[in-house]
Amino acid sequence: MRSSWAATATAIAFKAGPPEGHRIAALLPKIPEWRLDSGHAHPDAGSFIVWAHGRYLTGDTGYAGLPSARNHNTLTFGATGQGVETQHDVWRSMDYAGLDGIRIREADITGGRARIVADLAAAYPKAAGVTAFTRTFTWNGGSTITVADAATLEAPKTADWHLQSDTPFEGAGTRFHNGEAGEPALLVSFASPKDLAVTAGTATVKAPGAPGSIEKGLEEQRGYALRAIAPAAAAFKFDVTLEVRDK
Repeated sequence: MRSSWAATATAIAFKAGPPEGHRIAALLPKIPEWRLDSGHAHPDAGSFIVWAHGRYLTGDTGYAGLPSARNHNTLTFGATGQGVETQHDVWRSMDYAGLDGIRIREADITGGRARIVADLAAAYPKAAGVTAFTRTFTWNGGSTITVADAATLEAPKTADWHLQSDTPFEGAGTRFHNGEAGEPALLVSFASPKDLAVTAGTATVKAPGAPGSIEKGLEEQRGYALRAIAPAAAAFKFDVTLEVRDK
């Protein structure tokens, strides 16, 4: 969605679905010789992009040799991301019938506003112990976006909330912003959970290697990241507000 076609417009995108689409789950059993290669499908269920005033305010870190959920705008639990992140095709070892559970449950995009509710638990491997994970993404059609996450786990673990940026984040406590002086920016405010440890730093990616060794590239910086770490628990509720500033 976008607010307008003007140069000052805000545009948003939201993603939640199985790699290669829901239709694949129905087709695979009918074509037993079919072997999926989902290497270009990133571990980014529930991620989003915000473009405003002519630039990306948040997106992701781009193509990688070893894709990781921490390089997208989503959550990791006990340092475990989505799919199996020790291989380029993170979905190869996951049961596709289970991945079909990644879905947009509700979407109301009327009146120039958006409210999207997504089920994301199926994106995580059994080792993560995620029994339920719902993300509600709401945009008022103007400058305010809210992201509400509710997750339950089999056992207590930490939860990390990740946000990417092309420019550094600055701030303290539970309020941060990106963007240089005079440039458009995203103001990020965490209302819950309590006892969050929010840190701003560089984003690093395992880059693609040479032909035939895509998983063996170098670690390289790709922009910047905001990371909010919640203490170990069996249930989490994150409430985050993103406010678009024109400068």
